[in-house]
Amino acid sequence: MYWDRHLPMAIEAFWYAGADSVEHIRGTHAAFLQYYGLTPEETPLLEYSCSQSSPPSDREDKAHACWTDVS
Repeated sequence: MYWDRHLPMAIEAFWYAGADSVEHIRGTHAAFLQYYGLTPEETPLLEYSCSQSSPPSDREDKAHACWTDVS
């Protein structure tokens, strides 16, 4: 019930990792934005691109190093 009462702002972003889910998540993201009248800036689509074999570099902002906005 929490989610229902707090939609659409209960969702901060949509995300995916790996090419298998790209088309499905893009369609779901687009439908969500249209249904709630939101923009990609309000609820972005993010790609997660790090793994244990490719950790973030020594950038100062490591928390965001693995996420790319692909909205």
